[in-house]
Amino acid sequence: MKDLIKSVLSELKKKDAFVFVTEDGQEISLQEASKKGLSVTPKNPKIEAQNKLAKAGLDLTDLSLVKDIMEAIELINGGKSGGAKKASRTSYSENDKINYVREFRNEESENSSMNTSKFARAKGLNYQTLNSWVKKYEDKV
Repeated sequence: MKDLIKSVLSELKKKDAFVFVTEDGQEISLQEASKKGLSVTPKNPKIEAQNKLAKAGLDLTDLSLVKDIMEAIELINGGKSGGAKKASRTSYSENDKINYVREFRNEESENSSMNTSKFARAKGLNYQTLNSWVKKYEDKV
């Protein structure tokens, strides 16, 4: 199984989005086929890889299986799968938002190079979120 997965990864890394195959199954570049006047069929290496893995019992189009595999990896690694973690959302009260806008305006008046992007980055806020707060709460500052 390990060799199959390594083989599939190797193929996926070296292939373009599509490969072209002649009638006898030989891979060929589209330019070369055109020069030789051969008809070719496009094949997607990703689909080929999925099919190889599915034949071995790893159907990666089955999202519940993929989820189970990822959960198993995480549990085996003690909760450290190395995969992307969902960012937790932070809720801000209206008062918090107004205070951020007030603080931004104070910084802006003291530092002419300060803008919403720099301030948001410094405070760990999303730039678009801060912009919407500034528009919404400008009159309350």
